[in-house]
Amino acid sequence: MDFYLGPSLEPRQEIGPQLVIANKILLYGSAELETLLDEELSENPALEVEEVARCPRCGAVLSGKEQRFCARCNRLIGDLQPLPWESPPAPDGDPSSDDEWSDPILRIVAPTSLSDYLMWQLRPMLEPGEEPLATFLVESLDERGFLACSLEEASTALGVGVDALERVLAKIHDLDPPGVGARGAQECLLIQMRHLERQGKSVPPLARQLVEQCWEALSRGALRQVQRSTRASLPQIREALDFLQECLTPYPALAHWEVSPQGRAQAGPVGDYIRPDIVLSEREDGSIEIELPGARSYELRINPLFAELASDRRAHKQMSESEYACVRECVDRARLFIRGMEQRWVTLRLIMLALVREQEAFIRHGPRYLKPLTRAQLADSLGLHESIVSRAVANKYVQLPNSRIVPMSIFFDDSLPVKEVIREIIAQEEEPLSDQEIAAELARRGYEVARRTVAKYRDAMGILPAALRFRGGARQGASGEGMGSGQGG
Repeated sequence: MDFYLGPSLEPRQEIGPQLVIANKILLYGSAELETLLDEELSENPALEVEEVARCPRCGAVLSGKEQRFCARCNRLIGDLQPLPWESPPAPDGDPSSDDEWSDPILRIVAPTSLSDYLMWQLRPMLEPGEEPLATFLVESLDERGFLACSLEEASTALGVGVDALERVLAKIHDLDPPGVGARGAQECLLIQMRHLERQGKSVPPLARQLVEQCWEALSRGALRQVQRSTRASLPQIREALDFLQECLTPYPALAHWEVSPQGRAQAGPVGDYIRPDIVLSEREDGSIEIELPGARSYELRINPLFAELASDRRAHKQMSESEYACVRECVDRARLFIRGMEQRWVTLRLIMLALVREQEAFIRHGPRYLKPLTRAQLADSLGLHESIVSRAVANKYVQLPNSRIVPMSIFFDDSLPVKEVIREIIAQEEEPLSDQEIAAELARRGYEVARRTVAKYRDAMGILPAALRFRGGARQGASGEGMGSGQGG
């Protein structure tokens, strides 16, 4: 057998600084991107930004000098001139200066979002290198507090092992509100039971048995099967169900959480507004227009003085080698960052153009018209690597022409049409239908779905099992409400 060692002509991708910074910038959502930009501007004097006033809701460029007006939203954004606040006198004996009391806005406690509240609790518990993983998982929670992505998807997006993510997720399960980070209502209730036991409160063994061993039977409303499995009487089972309703909540983050000045969690009125990364609107000719609000919100450039010092050899002679190397490093770093930002917008627009082409019916008419599409299929059609599409989709939001803001990952959720039909069936039911009956109704409408799949989709939509949807003649859960609102016991 002959062996020959020689040069190979096979193409191979080199992971250079430009690719690293481009992948990092592409992964971030709009809020994280602004934080990254602020950090880069504070650390690199060679990077400059010229901001452009844009509407915080739709991203359109604002007009007007003294007052900002958005023509698309047809609303006034606010005055550019500062309001004529009168400075109140400082309290007697307060050594603070008058400047600290000149603006009453400084005395308003800023609201804290649920993600901020969770990270505030989580940071002291994290090991070195775990904060990026924790941030990704916390930002992947949906409006109910459930983890909206699988650990395998998070592993692909972050390039880390599933074991490391499981360790971080276990720490999230120990946070307040109890049950946050669960992957479903069943896991959420079990986590809350552990929290109650740590507080020294008793949990009825039958209630735990119902959740651990009889969850599917409860989903079908099969109380007789639950009775046979637990060997408990119907009054005992109903008493355990009452405990689950009164003391636990399957959706821990339906309320907005804030931190009071004393450091305690309290319910707030509303959640933070999600700023879309991409805005879709319908033109006059009926076509769909794609806008990237962040692409033109600011213009990045290299500081002219640094650019001149880095390129002018005469200036180089007046500087030491270390000073010149520092200038060149700052300029090169700024150039890499600017290219990474430009590549981000090009990639997002390219992917969104393909999604509009593939999912135009969904964009115009709603969830029932969503076509089955995977990230791998989209990547193949665009000639991109699947990991690039995954990074571009992660943590991004799209504003549809009807002004609804949805996660970008929804374009790949092939279960959405079936979920919409399930929601419609449950909304029209006169008596609670079991998951098996819902599956039969879906089959009559042309959707072949197994009972277990119905239970999975129903749980993902925040709809309670049949046995819990009607209690005492009152409808519960069909609109996404939980079994209870507080942690009792």
